[in-house]
Amino acid sequence: MTEPARYLITTADERSWKFDRPVIFLGEWCRLYERRHVWSKMDAIVAAPYGLGQLQKDKDYVEARDLEKRLFPLLCAILNQHHGTEHGPRFWRIVVGHWLRRYVDVILNRVRTLEQCLRTYPLSGTTAFADEHYVLASLDSYAAIWAFSDDQWNNVLCVRILKLIGATNVPVEVIDEDSCEGYRLQATPKKPAELSFATGIRHLVKNAVNLLARESDAFIINSYIPKKEVIKLQLDLGQVPQFWTSMASKVVKNPDFELRQSLSGQIVPETGEILFSVMGAMLFQLLPVTYLEGFADLQETVRRLPWPRKPRLVFTSNNFDTDEVFKLWVAEK
Repeated sequence: MTEPARYLITTADERSWKFDRPVIFLGEWCRLYERRHVWSKMDAIVAAPYGLGQLQKDKDYVEARDLEKRLFPLLCAILNQHHGTEHGPRFWRIVVGHWLRRYVDVILNRVRTLEQCLRTYPLSGTTAFADEHYVLASLDSYAAIWAFSDDQWNNVLCVRILKLIGATNVPVEVIDEDSCEGYRLQATPKKPAELSFATGIRHLVKNAVNLLARESDAFIINSYIPKKEVIKLQLDLGQVPQFWTSMASKVVKNPDFELRQSLSGQIVPETGEILFSVMGAMLFQLLPVTYLEGFADLQETVRRLPWPRKPRLVFTSNNFDTDEVFKLWVAEK
């Protein structure tokens, strides 16, 4: 008996579901347990998961690192050309390297998952939450981590990948009433904290101590070392102990759709390389705003930092990942 064509569901957001026909969930993430009373009554199956087993994971890891190695110099060259800079690979590795690695891993997983689904099951269509003008770019690398797990963001990403891998036989229905223009990680506004007398004194002392910092002091931030040990370490290094804190980026620019389209066209893959072709086409669709439209604002924030100008060493336990201000400051040193 021929398997009926099924409608592809890529997200747990039930606005993209069809209840009047056979469907296939791309993965278990689409079926929230608290909604079991809904999906258990549907004519539905779940696509076989991709990438299970250590051998497949190892193979994907090797392939991902090779793709990253090929994409990185292209990204560096385009960013240098756009910003009018001549920064070397180490500079860009510090600034954008962690985001690029996550990007490659995410796109590889999504492409392979969709390819396996297309090979295994006949599909009758799928739903997109937005048209081609939806912006997948997040503000920064921290917001990107959240975007990679967002239902709507992944839905739009999957639909675009289907088009790029040539799934022209899968009709796409767009939800017209959805007015969202792109992914944003909206921060909850915080009320100004009421400073106590003791807190005010601590701020005054900290600011006074900062004035004693030298331009060549060792820079230690978020070390996860007990405070007493940090003080002892800095005294052993011959400097007045400092407790530096990072600053939030002031980037507020919106993604420039036309700019990103033109930059994407500069990455030309070799014939037949579908995965590399998808990664090249999507790279500037997903590149965080802080590395492109907002880079000048980020540079201005770094320029105003009160941190040492010529630190003899820099130590942190985790600011190297998603702290955009810290990363650019370090790269410039």
